[in-house]
Amino acid sequence: MKSVKVGWKAIAFWVGLAAVMPLWIEPVFAQVKTIEELPPVSFSAKELLAQEQENSTITQVTGVKLNPTTQGLQVILVTPSGQKLQPLISQSENNLALDIPNAVLALPDRQEFTATNPTAEIAQVTVKPLNASSIRVTITGSKQAPNAEVVPSQQDLVLSVTPQATAQTEESEMEVVVTATRTEERVEDLPRTVTVINREEIEAQATGNNSLQDILNYTVPGYGAPDYTDRFNANLRGRTPQILVDGVPLGSNVSNITGLTSIDPNTVERIEVVNGATGIYGAGGSGGVVNIITRQPIEGFESTARLGVSAALGNLEGDSFAYELGYGIAGTEGIFDYNLNLATQFNNQFYDPQGDIIRQENSTFAGSERLNLLGKLGIALGEEQRLQFSVNHASDRREINYITDPTTREIPGRQKIQALRVNQDYVDSRDPGNQNTIASVAYDNRAFLGNNRLQAQFSYLKIRENTLAFDDRGAEDAFFERVARFMTEGEVFNSNLQLETSLFQSAKLLVGADYKHEDNRSSYLFFDSEVYDASGGNILQVSDEFAEPSFDLSQLGLFAQIKWDVTDNFSVLGGIRQEFAQLNVGDYTTFEGNNIQGGNPSFDATVFNIGANFKATDNISLFASFSQGFSIPGFFVLNNLPDGSSVDRSLEDIQPQIVDSYEIGVRGQWQNLQAYLAAFYSSSELGSFFQEVAEDVFETIRAPERRYGIEAAVDWQVAETWKLGVGGNWTEGEFEDENGEFIAADSISVNPWKLTAYVEHQTTPNWRNRLQILYSGDRDRGFESGLDQGSVDDYATLDLISTLSLGEGTLSLSVENLLNEEYSAFPTQSLTAPDEDIALERGRRVSLTYSISW
Repeated sequence: MKSVKVGWKAIAFWVGLAAVMPLWIEPVFAQVKTIEELPPVSFSAKELLAQEQENSTITQVTGVKLNPTTQGLQVILVTPSGQKLQPLISQSENNLALDIPNAVLALPDRQEFTATNPTAEIAQVTVKPLNASSIRVTITGSKQAPNAEVVPSQQDLVLSVTPQATAQTEESEMEVVVTATRTEERVEDLPRTVTVINREEIEAQATGNNSLQDILNYTVPGYGAPDYTDRFNANLRGRTPQILVDGVPLGSNVSNITGLTSIDPNTVERIEVVNGATGIYGAGGSGGVVNIITRQPIEGFESTARLGVSAALGNLEGDSFAYELGYGIAGTEGIFDYNLNLATQFNNQFYDPQGDIIRQENSTFAGSERLNLLGKLGIALGEEQRLQFSVNHASDRREINYITDPTTREIPGRQKIQALRVNQDYVDSRDPGNQNTIASVAYDNRAFLGNNRLQAQFSYLKIRENTLAFDDRGAEDAFFERVARFMTEGEVFNSNLQLETSLFQSAKLLVGADYKHEDNRSSYLFFDSEVYDASGGNILQVSDEFAEPSFDLSQLGLFAQIKWDVTDNFSVLGGIRQEFAQLNVGDYTTFEGNNIQGGNPSFDATVFNIGANFKATDNISLFASFSQGFSIPGFFVLNNLPDGSSVDRSLEDIQPQIVDSYEIGVRGQWQNLQAYLAAFYSSSELGSFFQEVAEDVFETIRAPERRYGIEAAVDWQVAETWKLGVGGNWTEGEFEDENGEFIAADSISVNPWKLTAYVEHQTTPNWRNRLQILYSGDRDRGFESGLDQGSVDDYATLDLISTLSLGEGTLSLSVENLLNEEYSAFPTQSLTAPDEDIALERGRRVSLTYSISW
């Protein structure tokens, strides 16, 4: 422990004392008496105690009061009139300790005093006996030890406690480090737009939005507006981003839609979003990277519990109630650290603003039971080495009780789609739902052969999806003319090794390799139509199954990346990746009975990136970048090969889709203001599908397309208790038609422009309120080009989020769609013709959550 009050006054005192000591030491010695001249002294215990009681009085502390202030917290120790206490102040890590001699704790109802989270900056206050004649007051800061000063008072000991705000701390809070670029880099040094969503913001948004997809829609300007009836529309600047969980890519060539929906927000520490095409993690990052970092271990031990309930705020309909439960433990024991989190959600039905139930579809959470289990075990192999084991399992299972009411179609004119009550029973197959399981082991050595950093990771991913049954009998574009469902399973093995080293003092080099192998299997289940019709669509009994051709896909990537700080104000980041891939398919028969000879065609891709960042001032930086990403085509074409053909011949000219991305922007970072403005452009020559160019010969379809737009965000801490911010993006895009002319892309690919804004107020030290609005603009270009079935109108929703420190925990209230706005999300509008029935989004909904840590 170290003293807090040591400073220049103490130094001046000792220097002055040394200077004047020779002047008075001789007269002092002249006044010293001999032993014979001293009065007799008693050393008995009884007489010593009597002398001590004469010299000092023991003060009783009969009460402890905590009064939140605008600056922090006031701690009052209640004492009898006229008796004063003199604390000795010291600090250690996040703790400020005040030792008070000649005092005893005499509380009427307890032996000691404890208060948890009295303010946002103070984690705990304890008052307890130190020994028989002194007490200790310990004040623990949320991030660091606070300051404390004694306030003059005629009675009681009054302490003014304020959060510490040193220049070093303020600088570290502004300095955010991200790892989505495969190396640890400060956001202010990166030559592209980066958004970091911290734990506090995730917790606030998760009160009402229990999906990471929804949280990203509200907090990342480049993401499209949310769609509560379609959680799989992950769109970043008009392209699909790559999803990572602790560095492990999610998804496979067949399934890439459940990454964000399968992870519970309560198991997430922070989210890093890097905009623009990137190939640094391999295929799939044409829109950018979303790096989800799960909860991290802590020092000591902590338990966390969470309980939540939500419902449609109309008449609080009983079957709209949903519940969530969560529990976690984390801590450190010697060289081991651990983290275990369990989160469950029990969702009921969704209601529209008119109070009607919304039909259940494949991509909603209505009627689902969700489970997310996260386990981590870390081992410190010395100060510079670490080994970590991790398992993350996420699943959801659904009961289908409401489907589209077919009688709505019989009413003339556009109608709101109504839900029909059913009780579907999947007799011989799994209930609809999804499962993701990730298991990984990671090794990190920060002192490999000197100051080099070596990292290795091995992971296993298992994906399973079971869709809702669909009935395409009588549909114009029907393929099966039966009641069916789609099922897919995939196993993905990932391994990577990378080495980071210094080239010279201001440059570092990253080199490494990734290997990925995936096995994909999918099939269609067909249900007995007679049983289905006789039961009113309730009984789904399997009659037969068709297995699509299974295939393996192996990928090897070699990469290198250089970061060079040319000067203190100018840095360059560039890299290259070479990808080799091979498809392996056995002999198979298509649904139409065509016999196909298997094969193992191979292909490759090379992508680059280069960017520069210039710090114009201490607070403003300018950046520009060129980057490439690539996507491997989906191999659904295997079902379309003609009889007698071979995979090797038909797919001998596979080419991945390569996206060129350009970005230029400016970023500002001040103590109370953060802002950025960026413009972007991306283009690609090939699509992600195949077309037949000769008999039995298929090539990746040539489909030139482009995306462009602007993006901006401003966050301003107006005062100590006020925050506000605004962010948005405008994206447009076209693709080349068969006549060689560029026409507007559809609104699912290029979302309408979006604007978000919020105002947040720390109403009291324990109570914070936030209003946020999301505006989705109109878009007619897709409808005019013939790619959208309907034009898209604008709409806006307003949400309220309120958090209150209550007891030893936090109570959170969220009201979604506060004004009960009636609207249809932009994907629904774009996919619905003007004369077709349309579905509404969710109406006003309230969520209440209580979380506590101890």
